[in-house]
Amino acid sequence: RLHEKVGFLQYVLKPIFEADQGIRLHGVYFFNEGAGASVVYPSYIIDGTVSYKSIGCEWMLEEINPNTREPFATPEQVDRCHKAGDVVPGREYNAFEREWCRDQVLLGDQPFVSKPYQDVFQKDLRLMTFGQAVFDRLSGELIACTLIDITLDYLEGLLLDIYPKE
Repeated sequence: RLHEKVGFLQYVLKPIFEADQGIRLHGVYFFNEGAGASVVYPSYIIDGTVSYKSIGCEWMLEEINPNTREPFATPEQVDRCHKAGDVVPGREYNAFEREWCRDQVLLGDQPFVSKPYQDVFQKDLRLMTFGQAVFDRLSGELIACTLIDITLDYLEGLLLDIYPKE
């Protein structure tokens, strides 16, 4: 049902991706009542043999949403997430169990820029993530995390274009 509501995003995500080949991946990762769901471009098949370590969603009970003055999630929603420390198959990926999304949410309406990191699914790839949390304009509730992943090789090339080596 979520795919019916966000199908229009393909018309937004595709041109952004095609405008700059340095973008490896970009998408919107919905909270989806704690279960997680995503719309990404370009789409890809997740390797079922790859996994990640969950940070859990308990942080969403401990932190207060400044827009609503309540926790970001209910206990029932948090129960839909994997527990902290669980090793989770890639096909069950939930961005809200990852540090980048947690850190983005805690910034509120401020843009997020990650430190360089190793991709969880493609171990030879070093990335930086740029994004911003999305909140409902009326209720203030958390809707999603967004991201644009850019490779460090591409960023280095951009910098060399601006500041060529002597």
